[in-house]
Amino acid sequence: MKKQIEQATDWFVQIGELNWLIEAAIDDLHEFEKASGERVEAEDSDQPLLQQLKNIKAAAHRLHDVLCVAPIRTAFSVNRMNITRQQYWLLRAAGLTFPTAKDLGICNVDDYEVYRNSIYEDDVMVCLMDPNEKTGSTKIRIRLAMSPEELNIKNLRPKQKEFFKRNRPDVLERMQKE
Repeated sequence: MKKQIEQATDWFVQIGELNWLIEAAIDDLHEFEKASGERVEAEDSDQPLLQQLKNIKAAAHRLHDVLCVAPIRTAFSVNRMNITRQQYWLLRAAGLTFPTAKDLGICNVDDYEVYRNSIYEDDVMVCLMDPNEKTGSTKIRIRLAMSPEELNIKNLRPKQKEFFKRNRPDVLERMQKE
């Protein structure tokens, strides 16, 4: 898991560097063409080099959106159940923490399954349930998760109930029943 997170972190850095390098190349080429009064053509293409660089820049921005922006946008939307396994690991690599199997003392499931079963939704909110979260915490922090005591068991999806019944029945006991 640590290797996956390190690899995804490298992707974030490399994508950022790629965007910066492409932008710098476009600026340099534009300045050269402006100063020389000549348009630089690529030998094996009918497109000007400047246009080719702009196309590469657009592709790099799409890649950035897929690997960096989309996972974060989805994670903080009401549609967070649709985060893919790859997006989950990218978010972890970006530094977001979610309850893990190890945190819950479960060894027969992976962290992504724990995440999927920790999403809580009712008529008022969509949030992440952290079974290790305690109510009344005095820590000052951005809070992304709620304790089981703050959530109602009737709003769990059937698969969630089964997941916690099988892996952590104490979490169900701590939840509100009405």
